[in-house]
Amino acid sequence: MVKETAEAETKPDIDIDDIDSKSAAEEAVETLRESIRYHNYRYYVEDDPVISDAEYDGLMNTLQKIEEEYPDLVTPDSPTQQIGGEPK
Repeated sequence: MVKETAEAETKPDIDIDDIDSKSAAEEAVETLRESIRYHNYRYYVEDDPVISDAEYDGLMNTLQKIEEEYPDLVTPDSPTQQIGGEPK
């Protein structure tokens, strides 16, 4: 289930340089995944995106970098491991 806008942080401001522990990485990864899932839903299901493609790419790139640094945090349901979105 996709969280409502009030619950999901739509534009999380996560600085990779501030992540200095696995627990900080876990928190950042969860925040980014929730946000990306929300944006996937808005884009693929509702056809009503609320951020630009560049902003979305930035979220994905940040998530990918954290997962590269902490490979044990990669899960099969991570947006980095998925192709495309939900159909309309």
